[in-house]
Amino acid sequence: MNTVAEQIAELKRIGLVASTMPDRLAQTRAILSNLRADLESASSLVKDREAETLSLVSAETLPDSAKPAFSNKESREAEVRQRLAEDVTYKFLVGEEQNAQRQKSDVEIQLAKLQDEDRLIDRQLEAVAASLRAETVQLLRQALVDFVSVEARRLTDK
Repeated sequence: MNTVAEQIAELKRIGLVASTMPDRLAQTRAILSNLRADLESASSLVKDREAETLSLVSAETLPDSAKPAFSNKESREAEVRQRLAEDVTYKFLVGEEQNAQRQKSDVEIQLAKLQDEDRLIDRQLEAVAASLRAETVQLLRQALVDFVSVEARRLTDK
């Protein structure tokens, strides 16, 4: 078993790590919040580009006619997919959306690790504190026994 001094040193060491954890968690949560907003914005731009392309395809008519160029849903969807596959801006926006998703996922993993570390620190602090309490009680018990023994001898010597 560790000495009281060693246990106190361990409490201090763990406490130093624990003291930085709230700031680390807050910073990571703030970063995650910003990344979520970035992802939402990127997703919105992708959806806007898709809707714009669908609107253009739906509005097209055959030459010299008022008939729609893509008269059924399947042909419109196929044309939209074809145009989006060739659309450099759309590809860029999808890439930005995927990048934002990856960054958000990475920070979510980082936050989960920090939360696990925070829980581990709490458990370590509790374990060391419990051990220290038990050791302190044992030392106090022994000191009391020693004191009573000395007092008993002092009283019988009189």
